[in-house]
Amino acid sequence: MLSDVVFLTGIAAVASFLLTPLVCQAAIRLDLFDHPGVRKIHVKPVPRLGGVGVFASALVAVLAVPGLQTWGVIDVPVASGFLVPLLLGCTVLFLVGLWDDLWQLSIGLKLLGQAIASLIPILWGIGFDHVSVFGSRSVQLGYVALPLTFLWVIGVTNAFNLIDGLDGLSSGLAIIAAGTFALLFLLKGDVQSALVPLVLLGAVAGFLWHNFHPAKIFLGDSGSLIVGYTLAVTAVVGSRTDATSWPIAILLLVLGVPILDTLLAMTRRLIEILRLIRRDRATSCLKRIRHFAGLLQADQRHMHYGLLTHGFSHRGAVLVLYGLATLLAALACLIAILFN
Repeated sequence: MLSDVVFLTGIAAVASFLLTPLVCQAAIRLDLFDHPGVRKIHVKPVPRLGGVGVFASALVAVLAVPGLQTWGVIDVPVASGFLVPLLLGCTVLFLVGLWDDLWQLSIGLKLLGQAIASLIPILWGIGFDHVSVFGSRSVQLGYVALPLTFLWVIGVTNAFNLIDGLDGLSSGLAIIAAGTFALLFLLKGDVQSALVPLVLLGAVAGFLWHNFHPAKIFLGDSGSLIVGYTLAVTAVVGSRTDATSWPIAILLLVLGVPILDTLLAMTRRLIEILRLIRRDRATSCLKRIRHFAGLLQADQRHMHYGLLTHGFSHRGAVLVLYGLATLLAALACLIAILFN
């Protein structure tokens, strides 16, 4: 059964590797570029529709399952209770991200799309039931479970979107996180659930070949949003299955780099916004709300840009954060082994 899942991972990787150049050529013909700007470090226009190749290749692998089963090529059951709401949510976010990549959406509409996608698994019954720190006695969340799940999914989704500032960074971190989640599922003997992160790993790995510095194509919002969303929902599923569920420490470690980067960026921006509002006490309510929209705007003060400022090369900064993410992922696996 494990070999079947690996086979599907390979399908996603090959499909992504082959589809991404086609998407790149289409974006060039349609003049769909991410142009250089004040908040960006690339110096020439780069196609920005990489999410199309990632999403399409993942769909190819998933939709191939029934046919491959019929022909006797594989014999792996699909965890439909996990997969169906995930695909629905990913489709919503892909369309939102694609619209933003093509014509740019307002922050309000982007958040509305993210909110709808985040509610889909919750309405399907997927959410945090309880929380434990290191696998110790868990605490039932009760009424806090639904809003906590909602904030978690939106937060992690945006974390991978915000950290997508260097070539290959967001996609590489997604590969590390997806591989770790797959390994954690396999350690529990849950091959069905491991299918989702492994297919994501394959789809993003095939894309990373074209996205690593110097990038031929960018992930775009259509890619970074579905990557973060898939990992967020996967983490929720892993934390709620049974007595061997993952403690919160594992989730925070596996997704540690994008989460830490987002928390630091949000805290810094919130302080700046509060200072701005305090200086101008006559600011209207509507203008204050618009100030807070700046929490999700891009800038060049993230962790990866800080590494560039301290003398690291583009590839060097990305590899340092890969190394940090791998170290945290290894620690998460160690906790899973020791406390379960």
